Amino acid sequence: MQKFKYIPLVIIVLFLLIYSTLTPQKKISKVIQAPIWILGDKQVNFTSNLPLVIIDTNNSYIKVKTPMVAKMSIIEPDENNQTKLNMATSYDGYISIHVRGSSSLQFPKKQYSLKTITADGKNENVSLIGMPKENKWILSAPYSDKTLMRNHLAYSKTREINEDKYYAVRSRFVEVLRYMEGKYNYEGVYVLMERIKRDKNRINIKKVKENKITGGYIMKLDKDVPKNIPLEYDENKMFYYVYPKPDKMTNAQKLYISEYLRDFQKALYSDDFNLTSSKNYYGKWIDVDSFIIHFLSREYFFDSDLWQFSEYIHKDEHQKLFLSAVWDFNSGMGNDNYHFKGSCSTLGYIQHFTGEPYTIASWIKRLMSDPIFYNKVKEKWSSLRDGIWSDKEMVLSIYKIKDQLKEPAKRNFKKWRKSIGHFVWPNRQTCRKPNGQKIYCKTFEDAVEYDLIYWLIRRGRWMDENL
Repeated sequence: MQKFKYIPLVIIVLFLLIYSTLTPQKKISKVIQAPIWILGDKQVNFTSNLPLVIIDTNNSYIKVKTPMVAKMSIIEPDENNQTKLNMATSYDGYISIHVRGSSSLQFPKKQYSLKTITADGKNENVSLIGMPKENKWILSAPYSDKTLMRNHLAYSKTREINEDKYYAVRSRFVEVLRYMEGKYNYEGVYVLMERIKRDKNRINIKKVKENKITGGYIMKLDKDVPKNIPLEYDENKMFYYVYPKPDKMTNAQKLYISEYLRDFQKALYSDDFNLTSSKNYYGKWIDVDSFIIHFLSREYFFDSDLWQFSEYIHKDEHQKLFLSAVWDFNSGMGNDNYHFKGSCSTLGYIQHFTGEPYTIASWIKRLMSDPIFYNKVKEKWSSLRDGIWSDKEMVLSIYKIKDQLKEPAKRNFKKWRKSIGHFVWPNRQTCRKPNGQKIYCKTFEDAVEYDLIYWLIRRGRWMDENL
């Protein structure tokens, strides 16, 4: 019997060996070990508290709107909240990447649009830094925003309202390194974020099939309507198709969504638009709650382009029209020297915009003329101000981000030294010298305190009194 006493141990060892060979093992990859440089300064013992995004373009420069294939690795902080180059990657794969933007193209710090792809170039849905799987992403590059946080703050505080009902993009602060010619060039603090698109975790609408016409659809109101793809009818000429792409739609589908939008606008401007018994009642055409949330986010965070550009609307199958995700706040929250000129004491929807009455601003004007809709807006605003949008909660959220960015911001403004303490369109002079003279904020901390927080508190209190 002595010779059989080791049999159970042998069986266990064999089982573990077989199990380990059959069970998929997590791929552990590490990036090339090379020095990191911020301009001409070599960084010694570089660590971050943010995820690192490393882009290797094989010594080629990334072009504007012309995609190229590159490699991307992501390293996330460990249990000690530190990120180092010698740590394992959480993502290591191929991307298609190009420089994106419009007015931001004038800045030296470029922002990027990218897709995660397989080695043979096919789209690959992946989860990046805890965000739901997808293949389309943006590396947003805050440059004119000296606080680095306006977009992230607006998106996250809007999503907190009711993320099951109203989608706002998810975003993560990162530091970007570009691998070229045997070294890493530090590119600064970026915001890795989702793109607005149809997806069960983003704008959750049905996929359009050829034999269906009622949805789902995503449309956009913007200044640069692509040629030959605006919606039908003069009332809709400032809107264009986002999903599906027009070349993927049947004529019947294009006609359906164009007629829906046209007929909604006709109903909205009818004499009985606010009578619940009327066929023209606006609540039969739109999801009222989504309009209210969108309205309050837009007006509170107050981007200079609100109601004019980068406005998304969508409609799901057999559902009403939604105002979709808010977008683009780099020139919001007082960072605007040309349109509202930093004012915190006006409402954007009451301004006259080219294209009235067929713009979202004019829709809001009409809806706000209905006492019932107006009171719902005021009630929602009051509930937000008593909770997640109170001065206290908003300042706490900003300070939390400020602490997170404390060290990364120093590196960012060492790299982009001309963006701090100087005019960058469309900055205003919001900080002051001891003698009271207004200046451009010279530090990240001053920009947060005397630019962003100061403006938001005044904005919230003005809306308390005047909404």
